[in-house]
Amino acid sequence: MKKKILYIIPTPIGNLKDISYRSIEILNYTQLIIVENINRTLKLLKFYKIKKKIIKYNKINESYKINNIIKYINKNNINIITLLTDAGYPSISDPGYLLINKFIKLKISISCLPGSNSILPSLIVSGFPIEEFTFIGFLTKKNIKNKIKKIKNENRTIVFFDSPHRFITTLKILIKILGKNRNIIIYKEISKIYEKIIRGSIKKIYDKYKNLKIKGELTYVINYK
Repeated sequence: MKKKILYIIPTPIGNLKDISYRSIEILNYTQLIIVENINRTLKLLKFYKIKKKIIKYNKINESYKINNIIKYINKNNINIITLLTDAGYPSISDPGYLLINKFIKLKISISCLPGSNSILPSLIVSGFPIEEFTFIGFLTKKNIKNKIKKIKNENRTIVFFDSPHRFITTLKILIKILGKNRNIIIYKEISKIYEKIIRGSIKKIYDKYKNLKIKGELTYVINYK
């Protein structure tokens, strides 16, 4: 009986070429791809001329889908499996944790490939101290105030994701809780055509953009000083 292995492969967050040769190699010989978004994954696979069996797995269906996935793997004698998300890494503000945890319990080998993500590039270009940092995930309308209050006295650089639809609201909350002079960067649409880094104090950025609309995925980095 061959040993089963799950490869966790980070997918491009912008340019489809931001994926390693090894990732493409594994996608070519994998027997099953577990994905968050079929259409997004098909776009990537089509670009690299890869055709494979795909099973959809997302936050809505992940609890009950796990057992079905395991049954399918065993029934079809599948040994090489890959897990992908829409963009970046599975499990980081995306589904994946429950499935990975299940595979570990079943003693299935796990291998996570290095690759595309928005956290590290944002930290690096910030120019802030990043020997240590705190990642607080994706902010939502419900959790934003509580999460920002918790990091008010944090003595490490802070990084988080947020929706462009709340851009001005988020800046107002940051000003209210952290103060207007805290320096931040906002990395917009990393690795895409309209990639942009917005730098300055929270108040300076608010004054400049308060009457403008921002589009695209946003990663915030806040200096603790």
